[in-house]
Amino acid sequence: MGDHARLETELSLQLDEQAWVDFKGELKRVFKTREAELKLVLPGNWTLYWKARSGESRVLLAHPEKDQWVGTVAWSEDRVEALLGAFESPSSHGVTAEWRLSEQDRLTFPSNLDVRIVVTFQARS
Repeated sequence: MGDHARLETELSLQLDEQAWVDFKGELKRVFKTREAELKLVLPGNWTLYWKARSGESRVLLAHPEKDQWVGTVAWSEDRVEALLGAFESPSSHGVTAEWRLSEQDRLTFPSNLDVRIVVTFQARS
C-alpha cells in the first residue's frame, strides 16, 4: 500500500504468471455472470472486492476498523475487456508488466483508491 497523488491510496497486487491466469479466470466469471463478486483476502488485513457496475467505474476504500482495510473495485462493463485482455502476450511487455486501474478508465468521485497490478512472467526461451 502506498500514497497516490490524486486518489489518496494505491494498493499494489504482485502476481506471478499462474496467479494472473487464475485471477483473470475468476474475474471473467464475475463480470460475465454479473451475479457474483470476487473477494480477495490479502495480507495486512486487506479485503478487495471486484464487481461489475453499469455506468462509470469507481474504486473505493473503507477503513471500518483500526487495522482493517476494505476496497471495492466496481468496474464498468465497457472497461472489463481491457482488464481481461491485459498481458495476453508476455513478450510484448517484457518479463514484468504493470497495469493501473486509474490509467485505464476515468475513475469518478468518490473514488479514493487506485489498484496497481504487477505480473511477473516466466522467462521464455
